Amino acid sequence: RLETLGGRVSLIPLHRGQAAARAGLTTLEERLLRAGAGRLEMETARLSAQTRVLETLSHKRTLARGFALVRSEDGQLIATAADARAQTRLRVTFRDDDVVLAPDPGPASTPVSKRPRAQKPAAPLADSPDASQNSGGGQGELF
Repeated sequence: RLETLGGRVSLIPLHRGQAAARAGLTTLEERLLRAGAGRLEMETARLSAQTRVLETLSHKRTLARGFALVRSEDGQLIATAADARAQTRLRVTFRDDDVVLAPDPGPASTPVSKRPRAQKPAAPLADSPDASQNSGGGQGELF
């Protein structure tokens, strides 16, 4: 009886189903690879944009312009002279490195005077050789 049934059983439909399943898996694999590449590209662009924002908002840009960041020994931001005087040590961060300083605990000192203004170059005297060169378009002699 097994011999009669065995003759009717064929592996051809099984092979056809297997081939169709393989083709379906290949299609799914291609879609998955395209979707993964697209997602990676999108996330890379997003990360780049966030990196630019972070660099824009970073205190390092401010330090590069000549400012300094002042913190206490335990890392707390010091924003006022009074807070600085209350500390025993200050960590001042510049563009290139940190410096640890001891503040002067005394009363507020006199403000630092403004930088002297750059002097304007003196106008050449009327009888100097430079005066004759600058006579085009000026007022000329007054006397």
